[in-house]
Amino acid sequence: MQQHKQTFGVEPLLAVLGEPVSTFYDRAGREPSARALSDAALLERIEAVWEQSTGPTAARGCTRCCGARDTSWVKTGSPG
Repeated sequence: MQQHKQTFGVEPLLAVLGEPVSTFYDRAGREPSARALSDAALLERIEAVWEQSTGPTAARGCTRCCGARDTSWVKTGSPG
C-alpha cells in the first residue's frame, strides 16, 4: 500500500481491496505487533539462507535452516 499510494491514492486502492480508509490510517499509526516484528526477523533469515542455497531442494533446505519443524508444505507451497 505504501509503495503505490502516491501513484494511485489511498482511497481507490482500498476500494479495490474492500477496506475502509479509516482502517488504513488506524493501522498506519500503530506500532508493529510482536508477530509482525517476528515475521520480519524470520523473513531476513529466510532471505539470507535462500541467497546461499541452490538447486531444486533450496526451499526445503532453507526452511530447515531457519528452524521449521514441519517442511512437508514446501512441496505444495502452502503451509498449514
